[in-house]
Amino acid sequence: MRLMAWLSLVALVAACGDDDGDTTDTDVDAFVEVDMGGPGEDSGPPDLGTDAFVPGCTEGCDIVEVSAGGDFSCARRENGEVLCWGANLVGQLGDGNMRHGAACGMTGVEPRDCSAEPVEVALIEAVSIESESASTCAVDPDGDMWCWGLSDNLEEGGGGSRRRLFTPEERTGFTSIDSFGKGSRHTCAIQGDGTLLCAGQGESGQLGLTDFEDHPTPMAVTLADPLEIVASGDFACARTASEVLCWGDNLGGQLGDDMGHETCGTMPNTYDCSATPVAVTFTGIDGSNVTQLAVGAAHACALIDDGTVQCWGFNAAGQVGGTPGTDVVVPTEIAGLSSVISIAAGLDNSCAIVDGGDVKCWGSNREGQLGDGEEVGAHTACMNVRGEDIDCSETPVDVALTEGATQLAVGNRHVCALGESGSVWCWGWNDQRQLGPNGNADRTRSVSPVEVTGF
Repeated sequence: MRLMAWLSLVALVAACGDDDGDTTDTDVDAFVEVDMGGPGEDSGPPDLGTDAFVPGCTEGCDIVEVSAGGDFSCARRENGEVLCWGANLVGQLGDGNMRHGAACGMTGVEPRDCSAEPVEVALIEAVSIESESASTCAVDPDGDMWCWGLSDNLEEGGGGSRRRLFTPEERTGFTSIDSFGKGSRHTCAIQGDGTLLCAGQGESGQLGLTDFEDHPTPMAVTLADPLEIVASGDFACARTASEVLCWGDNLGGQLGDDMGHETCGTMPNTYDCSATPVAVTFTGIDGSNVTQLAVGAAHACALIDDGTVQCWGFNAAGQVGGTPGTDVVVPTEIAGLSSVISIAAGLDNSCAIVDGGDVKCWGSNREGQLGDGEEVGAHTACMNVRGEDIDCSETPVDVALTEGATQLAVGNRHVCALGESGSVWCWGWNDQRQLGPNGNADRTRSVSPVEVTGF
């Protein structure tokens, strides 16, 4: 299937910065390094001031998948329609509109477009979606990939220019895709024949191509028979039948092998990295026991075939267990967690669905991401990267969902779950309306899940 009617492409936007409305945020949110504007740069259509309209669904309307970006959320219907809500500064909603009747932003900051109501992405049909930071990609039934929001660096020659895509754009070279992983500035995908492709920006080695160059065109990674690919931040991991391998940024130990590799960055801001996939060193098992991977901005988790979970990497808020503030450089089992059937990870949180559908989360609770109904401050005090004390828990806590969950998606500071009934629930930060129509009207956090309506 192919994308239908494109609106006129006229760029009306200027340079932008951090995507989450927090002008002091030094986390790994998307950043538009260079945006020259003009035709061919941003796919922002002329805005006639009309609010987004979601036509009524009549067939295949059940929600079957959810995803969460930095400050927005998306869901996919059984019929392939995709709907998104939350921030739209760089086109995260993907419906071609630049105004949706709501303005988000901090006091004294230029208002940013957002929508609490889910709006339909201008995409005919999708069989899978994934959101990360400020963008989403989808694979259609033909195996082709479409992306919207803040693009990877697609321009030949690199240079850091990233485009805002207000409607989905086909990712040339990503064809016959079975599964994929979306990083902040790179994308990796497994083709039907088992070939692993990566494209985007590569200064941390996150493309796994043995160099640190940008590659706008997808290139094959030397890795045989991958079963799963995941990506986030500036790194990626893949699972084969016998091992788990990671590559890219290793600043927090997210490559999982407790080894020194290559040096990225410039003095004095250098960090460890690898442009070649390296095998993760597990505790008490090997890679053949891993059944699922999940990655956050700078940490990773693996679901083991006995129902336990091991995590590793950056640990400022206890998102990989252990002592908050101490990075975990080799996989370590999460205490008190068993009978797990699915895992998910985000900026500084990790979550799991256990047998029976209950959800447990651990890590930062700065904005209520733990979802247990307890007020922020009721857990452990962690010191974040800015030296601030934030609420967190290195031990998994029970999310206060009123039904069992079948799937999870973790964003920067919010989490969404697909319920057994097909309903969607989100909790955490709501500054850009990423919790949907029933989030607090003043755009403050929700420490308990709220149902997203309007589908």
